[in-house]
Amino acid sequence: IEEGRRRHRFDHVNVFHPNGKCYRFDPSRVKETEQQESARFFTRGKTVSYPVEGMAKGVIIDYKYTYDYYNPFRKDFFFPQWGFQSGQPVALSRLVFHLPQGQPFYYSLYNIDNHAPVVADKTTKEGRHIELTLTDVPPFIPEKNSVQYSDVAPYFKGAVLRDWQEIFTFLKKMHLEHVKPSPEIEKITKKIIAKCKTDEEKVAAIYHYLQEEIRYIAIKMGVASGWGGFPAEMTWAKKYGCCIDKALVFTAMLDVAGIWSSPVILSVNTAPDTKFNLPQIGFNHAISVVKIGDKKIFLDSTGSNARFPSHSGGNHGVQCINVFEEKIETVPVPRPEDNGAVYYYSLKLRADGNLEVNWKPTYVGNKESALRGYYKRVKEDNRRQVMESIVTREHPAAKLAKFDFHNLYELGKPFYFTIDYTIADYPKKAGPLRIFELPSLEQSFSETGLMERKFPLEYRTSYGERRIYELEVAPNLKAKFLPKDTTLVNAAGTYTLKTQKVGDNKYKIDSNFRRFGRVV
Repeated sequence: IEEGRRRHRFDHVNVFHPNGKCYRFDPSRVKETEQQESARFFTRGKTVSYPVEGMAKGVIIDYKYTYDYYNPFRKDFFFPQWGFQSGQPVALSRLVFHLPQGQPFYYSLYNIDNHAPVVADKTTKEGRHIELTLTDVPPFIPEKNSVQYSDVAPYFKGAVLRDWQEIFTFLKKMHLEHVKPSPEIEKITKKIIAKCKTDEEKVAAIYHYLQEEIRYIAIKMGVASGWGGFPAEMTWAKKYGCCIDKALVFTAMLDVAGIWSSPVILSVNTAPDTKFNLPQIGFNHAISVVKIGDKKIFLDSTGSNARFPSHSGGNHGVQCINVFEEKIETVPVPRPEDNGAVYYYSLKLRADGNLEVNWKPTYVGNKESALRGYYKRVKEDNRRQVMESIVTREHPAAKLAKFDFHNLYELGKPFYFTIDYTIADYPKKAGPLRIFELPSLEQSFSETGLMERKFPLEYRTSYGERRIYELEVAPNLKAKFLPKDTTLVNAAGTYTLKTQKVGDNKYKIDSNFRRFGRVV
């Protein structure tokens, strides 16, 4: 309940048991609760709740509530959505609209191939009446790494606007007011880019500054602050803000540098998929689009660990609103080479079977951002323990010798670390032979464990993982068999394995896995 804007009402909540017993709705048990103190920073109002009695296996719950949004921030913005399916079987799902005479209204139904609802759409002298009914809907049962609910489940979306122009105008007006650089922003921007020689270096310097110096904290109330953000000068002065706040500061600073950019509104790819055939305003994130020469790149200054030009995988592959150009665009999915890891192994196998390993993992894209953030959070006193757990995952008998972090706190430089460890009596004995397994060469994909899938696999973004091994074995050891060169190619990705002898008792093995897209 938001005083002065919206309210909820329970009409009834009844529970029916198979033996005929019924728990009837008791209006006196409806509670209105003030929100907790911490929640007031983000929302306002009260919560209305009703404790349901008689819950048990096999019961039927019959409930009805009324949601009254009686004072919207804009009376011409009405974008209802409704899902007919849930994680439980649904006997009846009905959606009814009563519209005033002459009120335009547009709607679409999605994913209704197997669950076509009964639609009644009539116009009378009182107005327009729309009723959609769906019965006997089976439960939606997600699978590991399955696509979003809205990609497969039947649902409804409506709008009183036919196209996006009114929303473009609404957003652009607010954002233009809030991206004007203050004298302080102009001064700090010129200082940041003073030594930069190219526009790309300028963008990178400002991008890294915003992530490191403006913290992500969302303290919001009202439409203007949530959708339009606070003025750039206010966010810069406070040194914190939410995603749209930081995007507006980014544009203000880039304007000082003479580089065009625009805030971008989207829903991340872990949220329900946005269909753009009808307008809506139910988005959950804001990033930026920047023009550098003839290139257009997307950047997300919300976090604190993304090295230019990478940005959060949650943005990849989604459609978005480019506010200042007033158009719908798609954020590209990066190449696997631009989002993943390259692991370098230098291996020495001694005559006694002991293995010496020098391991250098390097990262790019989301993989680098995630690990940089993780290791920054690990206390220095605990880092050796973390490194020891990593090498024992490689092999239970591994003993850590030393490790080093590189560029952990220098966002403009690639982050990586090096580890030296040993494993005693490493190769497995098999009669007169010994089997030497390359560390971590074998990979598993738990998401493919189902015998059959109803839905595609969905990931946040693309991924690449290359492992390069340089192996030197003792002179008394000779290779009896080597892995065969392997190439696997399909629409989803590629895998290659190449093995070559590069000298006396020296071998090079190159394993390269690449997954191109988000959805397989």
